[in-house]
Amino acid sequence: MKKFIISILFLIVLCLVSCDNDEPTEINELYYIEDKYVDITLYNSSTFVFEKTKDTIDYFLKLLDKDNEYEGMINVCTINKERTALVPKELKELINQIIEIEKDLLGVTNVLAGKFIYKWYHAYEIESLPTEEEYWECVNETLASSISFEENIIKINGTANIDLDYVKDGFVMQMVKETLEKYKCDEYIVNLNGDSIIFGKNPKAKYFETGFYGIKNGIYQISDLNMSCAGSDVIYWFTNDGRRWTDIASLRSGIPSDAYEKVFVVGENPIVNDILAFAFFNMSIDEIKELEVKYNVEAMMYKHLSLVYRCDNLTNRMINE
Repeated sequence: MKKFIISILFLIVLCLVSCDNDEPTEINELYYIEDKYVDITLYNSSTFVFEKTKDTIDYFLKLLDKDNEYEGMINVCTINKERTALVPKELKELINQIIEIEKDLLGVTNVLAGKFIYKWYHAYEIESLPTEEEYWECVNETLASSISFEENIIKINGTANIDLDYVKDGFVMQMVKETLEKYKCDEYIVNLNGDSIIFGKNPKAKYFETGFYGIKNGIYQISDLNMSCAGSDVIYWFTNDGRRWTDIASLRSGIPSDAYEKVFVVGENPIVNDILAFAFFNMSIDEIKELEVKYNVEAMMYKHLSLVYRCDNLTNRMINE
């Protein structure tokens, strides 16, 4: 009798597992979360993996949210409010990775530039430039502050605020990649708001297309790429002096650069791509070329819809202008 009961329980468990791991199929869905659209295509996977992918995106977008707190979660907003907090290991690893990369970015970006970045976001909203005194006050506050960890307890030393919006999409895509790899899914394309796109190792689509403002500017082979990321869009406006200002400012100068309108960065690591895409807006082409080699990425910049620079490797990958 005991063996019979055990056998029945085993069959029930086996049935439940089978229900969770339904037959592989092609799944595509376009949906919206917060103010972003998400386009997921899994070519040979299951609804179970698809739902896990959506859950991953939802969780990590909330984790990096600097404006809203969520019940039961310590996120960027919570950290800025409490100044000391216990954080998930993924967030600790991300912040340490950003800090390490930013050593090479010549002071252009900083994980603690929250108040400085907000100053320029606000300037765009009210169409009025901050004064030189205001933005240098924010820069100096950022540079005078630091982050320290004791195990997984983070502490902000100083009065600056964390802002990870410039790497949020890339980080979420990296977490999606790890989720899909966990469930043995390698045929996929996931597009997060057009800002960060990842391709599986063996997607049915063999090309990706770049474009902005509805204008195509190239089709490229992705057959030898594990991951790709299209860099940040620029929101721009003009002041009375005719200068083109953006909301992506440089800590090095205290103001935004007007050298580029759109930056694309292609590489295997979406986190690195996002950080560099943001930084490249305020760096010279010579500086960008040096970092392309160091981080094994390929960059492309446009201004007024005209090509300013495209990495030779990316040009060689192109099949259509």
